[in-house]
Amino acid sequence: MNWRGRPLSSHEIALNTTIATTTRTGPHVGAALGEGSYPTGTTAPALRADERAKARAGNLQMLADPRLTGMSPDELESLRAQLAAAQAAAAEQHRYVLRKGRRVAITGRSRPLL
Repeated sequence: MNWRGRPLSSHEIALNTTIATTTRTGPHVGAALGEGSYPTGTTAPALRADERAKARAGNLQMLADPRLTGMSPDELESLRAQLAAAQAAAAEQHRYVLRKGRRVAITGRSRPLL
């Protein structure tokens, strides 16, 4: 299904829908159908959760390297703490806007969830 709720029943419809897409700034999105034959049923091996966590930790460690950041580990931690507070405040402000007002405490008299 595409964003209009119409089924993408053929390559032609999918391509035409993609080609007709524009952005607010004006550029058009292009698409083309590759006519080559490709093997079906092949999948990339899924990483296990512990392997993903280890890879993520390694990537974050590389990004925190003092040669890349130009800061000592202590300076980077101090900056992280400052930015975390600012990020939490921005997230709370965003939720305030979405709620259209302040948080309201639930008194416990509301209906049960189940």
